[in-house]
Amino acid sequence: MTASRMPARLGSLLLIACFVTACGSVGVGGSTASNPAPTEAASNDGSAATPTAAPTEPNADGVMPADPAALNVAIPTFDPEALTPSGGAAAVGALAALQPDVASLQADIQAAERAALTSALASLPIKPTGSVGNVRSSGVLLAIAKLSTAADGAGVPPAAKAATTADGAVFMIGLVSGLSDMWTPDVPPGAGVSGSGKETFGDAQATLSLDLGRSKDGSTNFGIGIQSDASKGGVTATSDTAASIRGLRCPDANGQVNFTAKVRLGADSGANGRTEDLTANVTATVGDDATYGQTQIDIVQGTRQASGGRQVYVESGMTIRFTGTDYSTAASSNAHLIRSSQQATIADVSEFSETGHTAALKMGVVALHLAQNNWRSGGCVKIVATSPGQVAPSSATPIPVSVVGRFDNADVPSKLDAVLTGGASLDPTTIPKTPGTLSYAAPGERDKSATIALTATSKRGIATLTLTASTGGGAAYHFTGGLQDFKVDQDVCDITAPFTLDGKIGTAKYSGGLTGTYVANGGFGAHYDGEYAITLPNGLGQPGTMSGHIVGTTAGVAGSGTDHYTLTPLATCG
Repeated sequence: MTASRMPARLGSLLLIACFVTACGSVGVGGSTASNPAPTEAASNDGSAATPTAAPTEPNADGVMPADPAALNVAIPTFDPEALTPSGGAAAVGALAALQPDVASLQADIQAAERAALTSALASLPIKPTGSVGNVRSSGVLLAIAKLSTAADGAGVPPAAKAATTADGAVFMIGLVSGLSDMWTPDVPPGAGVSGSGKETFGDAQATLSLDLGRSKDGSTNFGIGIQSDASKGGVTATSDTAASIRGLRCPDANGQVNFTAKVRLGADSGANGRTEDLTANVTATVGDDATYGQTQIDIVQGTRQASGGRQVYVESGMTIRFTGTDYSTAASSNAHLIRSSQQATIADVSEFSETGHTAALKMGVVALHLAQNNWRSGGCVKIVATSPGQVAPSSATPIPVSVVGRFDNADVPSKLDAVLTGGASLDPTTIPKTPGTLSYAAPGERDKSATIALTATSKRGIATLTLTASTGGGAAYHFTGGLQDFKVDQDVCDITAPFTLDGKIGTAKYSGGLTGTYVANGGFGAHYDGEYAITLPNGLGQPGTMSGHIVGTTAGVAGSGTDHYTLTPLATCG
């Protein structure tokens, strides 16, 4: 069995286009801050102090920290209906403050980078989680939308908004955070993949590369790097933008997350140039309710600017600590100048540090918020339980339930809530700490069905699973469909119980129920693990569909894919 060696479908590209639109932009690759020229001097970096409220005046070095309270009103507005902003367009927009005529190149750069991103994503040997994972990807979009505030730039096109440092950085880190959560689950532990795209639009050409991977310890990385060149009417500009998100974005056994978000926004035109390298190292503790609490963001910004024959560089850092999402109570410390060029003035240090710190702080908060959305939407943990399936009337069926890490399969003690819909009863309806066992009592009549909705909550995340039970009738279906050469045309007598599909080139064994897991094996050592979901709009015994998403290897080559089936009810079976 093979998977994923196929062009990206239009629907997937539209989803990504929508996501990119929501997050704004392009860029990545894992670049680090620009290295200062040899003539730049180092400064005392200061020692960490007890956090205090953000000062309103620069310190002795001229460093002006960001005000964390501004996060309550100043997260950029995201418009899913607008065109995708891009890193290069944002960088050139910032350069336009020094050289206004380069603004005429933004539209072509944006279009070229958007096309290059689409090409690069399509070139990846894996594909993003399909219908089963759309809950997560849609949740990412929803989370971004919730970060929007009407008071901040309402009605301003995202392309124009992305011209500011903070907005451009947030758009880019939102993009790589979301794409990381959508793509890296399909990368086998210890593996990495890469892709690239090169596109021309109008007077601009963009070359984009991306890399992603997942380590055996659960940490992930996703990076995009892009270079663009544009020339029109005697005006030329080049841009070098990048963004990456690397580290542990799923909480560990202690509820700890630790990752680093980086963004570069750089553009040059003749003797004028501006590059901002922003880093936010995020450390947070997740509570038993699966929301982040104590958080620390360590920030470093490096800004280089050349204009009118004058070149300056300022690199500075600070630390922000807060609890939950109440940023108004956040405290800052350790605002310090790391180094600066000899031509940099106190005013330069103050301006660049405040702008860079604010942008990096917003990056860190948005990346953390999106990571939380992922771990609260089934991205990090899963429930292991088997549907009772077809049972005898008036019978009692035990249902062992456990919760494990999605990637390490380690036990995750969780609070489990169970909701029964249909007859007859379920006991208990809450397991304070998994693993545990539920008991389903079936109704006394035949041809009755029920669903059991499970929700597990812990410091490692939230997971859901729907189990099914039936006292006979309505659970038999004819399956048609598959994935590439894995084609199925067969009967399944009870979808509520474990079942197997035979695709001729391999077999897939399903856990049973409306949602669950499956394992597919085939020739050339093919082995894939996946999750599936059965959709029955009018209930059991009525027509429906099933989709699953698998990740694994064939002949040692990593791949993933989404299979689709049509389910036709059967009056008799077997």
